[in-house]
Amino acid sequence: MASSKRVGYAVVGLGHIAEVAVLPAFRRSKKAKLIAVVSGNERKAERIAAKFGATDYYSYEDFALCLSHPKVEAVYIATNNSTHAEYSMRAARAGKHVLCEKPMASTVEDCQRMIEACRSSQVRLMIAYRKYFEPASLALKKLVTSGKLGRLKLMHSAFTIFLGPKAPAWHFDRRLSGGGSLGDVGVYCVNTARWLAGKEPLEASAAAWTVDTKRFTGVDENIAFRLTFPEGLVLQASSSFGAAKASFIHVHGEKGWAALDPAFAYDEERRLFGKVNDRWFEKKFKVMDEFALELDAFSECIRRKREPEPSGEEGLRDVAVMQAIAGWVCAEILACRSRTGPVAVAPSLPRHAGGIKPPLHQAVRPPAEKFHKPQIAQELQLLADFVADETTRCAVCCATPGDVSLGPHMYAVRDFEGRLIRLTEERWAHISEHPEMAGMRRAVEETLEGPEVVVQSFSDPEARLYYRFYHRTVVGGKYLCAVVKLRGDDAFVVTAYLTDQVKRGTVIWQRKP
Repeated sequence: MASSKRVGYAVVGLGHIAEVAVLPAFRRSKKAKLIAVVSGNERKAERIAAKFGATDYYSYEDFALCLSHPKVEAVYIATNNSTHAEYSMRAARAGKHVLCEKPMASTVEDCQRMIEACRSSQVRLMIAYRKYFEPASLALKKLVTSGKLGRLKLMHSAFTIFLGPKAPAWHFDRRLSGGGSLGDVGVYCVNTARWLAGKEPLEASAAAWTVDTKRFTGVDENIAFRLTFPEGLVLQASSSFGAAKASFIHVHGEKGWAALDPAFAYDEERRLFGKVNDRWFEKKFKVMDEFALELDAFSECIRRKREPEPSGEEGLRDVAVMQAIAGWVCAEILACRSRTGPVAVAPSLPRHAGGIKPPLHQAVRPPAEKFHKPQIAQELQLLADFVADETTRCAVCCATPGDVSLGPHMYAVRDFEGRLIRLTEERWAHISEHPEMAGMRRAVEETLEGPEVVVQSFSDPEARLYYRFYHRTVVGGKYLCAVVKLRGDDAFVVTAYLTDQVKRGTVIWQRKP
């Protein structure tokens, strides 16, 4: 018989969503009890603990002490998106159940690690999608599965929020946010479409753009994307950090259509309406504490030793789809449209030595020109050694070789004699102080319209594909260019240089035989 005792929780991360929604929900929950809070600011943790009745509070540095607390049975992870995996895995290894905010993690690889950590420790893992317990969303799901709408053909969805001047800085950092608005709010559109369709998407395509280039220098302000499902069902969706708060999902079938608006907000009355067999319908749903419902559902799974839904696998699939969407955006930036196609959303998620396979590889279609090989082969081996070294850094953003969430990186530059030089963090710091790099930062801050971008692809029997791309920032009025080789699933930079001769679709450099 399942215990009726409430499950004790620690809430990790005390940002906006935790303070206004998660923590108040414990007062309305019937099966969860707040024991502790964890924050990077110990004073804030103390204040929040007193406000919401937590008996203990900890800093991030003392997270291990929190995990040793005998009354803490589960954690609610509400940190910035890039640290979901770290805190979830630490909690799982300490024997604590994990309820993690979405997106589950920044990469598929991190999602897999989270799932494995929870499985190995025999603890439950649930991703915090509220719609699985919220009446309006469940009513829409029931309508779709009943067949009253007929065979589904189209879905339209959007989730937009306006980040003002006081918004937390991590939202504007691609590495911390997990990909900007797509990872933070667009994930709702992705997960809801998959949930309603009952199938996995086959292809993804997208376009991203920024209007407010003064503020949005690290992430795209807006993104629109398309997912193609089996049997011809298509989702058209968008997300934004620069538009007024709104959220909706529209579902169109052969016999009727239905809409839920707002679809994802937790503090507004919802309206489900539409038309079936030429008859209008509408139903309103009052505001309720969806976070309390979520806490109760997960606590019930813990007490009854039942697998929760949505599971970690659901979160992983969403991240895989978002990586495919991001891959298309990267391909659109890097390649001429005539040489790109939709990114396949692979049902399996292969691993390789350098991390999860970036979806960009599937998006660039090479033509048939040839390259001279001997020097390239020698350089590629050198670059392979560079990438295998964890101290290597990207020339532009200082990312490590293991970071595939930001797309292609530049891990080497040439000296004045043409030799390849590996970039360490120390070298990167030196380069970053160079006047031209300072010019690059100024150019971003001064909100240039955005550089023209061109890629020319070349095939090669050994390399499979070469392509060159221009980083989306400007260095001293010139474009920073890299030539990349793909070998199997691994991408290596062949050369990097500056040019001011960019014209869209025009070849301006080619290695001669």
